[in-house]
Amino acid sequence: MKVKIGNREQIASVVLLVPSGEDAMLEFSIEDLNITIHIEFVDDKEDANPGIKIEGVDNQAKMTIKNWNSSLPMAILEPMNLLEINGKTMCMVMTGYSVSGFKRVEISLLWEKQND
Repeated sequence: MKVKIGNREQIASVVLLVPSGEDAMLEFSIEDLNITIHIEFVDDKEDANPGIKIEGVDNQAKMTIKNWNSSLPMAILEPMNLLEINGKTMCMVMTGYSVSGFKRVEISLLWEKQND
């Protein structure tokens, strides 16, 4: 099945159920590439604003999700760049919530459409 969202092609979609205090690791292969995405949840009591920081090198990314603590759904409203690989951009959209520290996160990974 081929899925397009706007001018992007969906690579994968995953639902993560992450217990309090734990990280998540996504590892998958696509187009002969082995991709690793480490997802870390951080609670910052000094700065209560939620946010996401992404550090990506080659085929590995670390995503730090800060203060993802609402029991109401939260989301990234615009696709966010995750990795640049072989001249292609992998981005993501995400939604989820937290209950007593337990995180539920849905992520869709997308390739940006290439100029032909």
